[in-house]
Amino acid sequence: TAPGKTALDGYYRNSPYTAGLLEYINSPNLKIEDLFKLVRMKVSQETNGMQVPWEATSLMGNFYFKYDSEASTDKIPMVNKVETQDKSSTSLNSTASPGNIENYLERKSNLARNIRSIAIMPFTDYTGDENNKYLASGMHDALIGELGRLGQVRVISKNSTLAYADLRKTISQIADELKVDGIVETSLVGTDDKIRIQLKLYSVRPEEELLWSQVFSSDLSDIFGLYDRVIKDIASEIQLTLSSEQEYDLTHSNKINPDAYEAYIIGKHYFYKFTPQDLEASLQYFEKAISMDENFALAHLGVSDAWFGLLQLGILPQGENDPIGKHRDALTRALILDNSIADIHYSLAN
Repeated sequence: TAPGKTALDGYYRNSPYTAGLLEYINSPNLKIEDLFKLVRMKVSQETNGMQVPWEATSLMGNFYFKYDSEASTDKIPMVNKVETQDKSSTSLNSTASPGNIENYLERKSNLARNIRSIAIMPFTDYTGDENNKYLASGMHDALIGELGRLGQVRVISKNSTLAYADLRKTISQIADELKVDGIVETSLVGTDDKIRIQLKLYSVRPEEELLWSQVFSSDLSDIFGLYDRVIKDIASEIQLTLSSEQEYDLTHSNKINPDAYEAYIIGKHYFYKFTPQDLEASLQYFEKAISMDENFALAHLGVSDAWFGLLQLGILPQGENDPIGKHRDALTRALILDNSIADIHYSLAN
């Protein structure tokens, strides 16, 4: 659709744009630029001008989705004529008046407004890089924490959502079991020059329905800015009213050392396994992160939590004689660096 606009989903199986493509894409000997023109006119007509498709191209030469040297020219659709789609079509057809479209958008708005409990699902990694499992795990944990900080929605814990990572269950089934109004599907789609993630928000009452989908990208150094943009968009979609402090926090994120963050999320990966060996490994990665960025509050919190975990398990690494002191020193340092992090106060309560 046009820049700054939102493409319509339509009332039926396919969106207006997809329906337009399906109508013309099998036409033999139809040049791609003519196909786009036909689809543009079709979608504009079917949506009463509310959606006007755009495209950008650098093609040199002719391209056809279907070429047939024996097809007669009278089978090629005319660009200056758009046929009216049959009423039985699965697209948003010509009976969709502006009033109907407005009612449809209002219904989606009402569904979003009623979401006050959300489960953010574990990331599906489409990059094919085994090393990205640490990044995916870290982003999942961070988004849950950031959304929970808003305090206006009930957010399901990471441990509860991880139980569904490999289960073949429908969104409605997961929502029923977790007792939530909405589900956020997450995908890691790229890590070449930038991190690229896709999020989809589904309403599950009265039935499963996609309300919002967005792709976000960021350098690893601005990963916290990425989280803030995601949370701000979700909050806007479900119509939360943010305080001035929350608005400020979601637009003033500090950049970090990418290598420090990578060491930190690997440390978190080992920490969640919570065995003596994994806790010691997490401690090493958290300390590595601090060596790269001594003002990284979450890394200091990681050191504190790793020591606390070892104390809980009754483990004292060889050569260490003051684990309680190291736990408290790291926690105090984290608190001084950033007292807005909820997990720091949680650790203090522990």
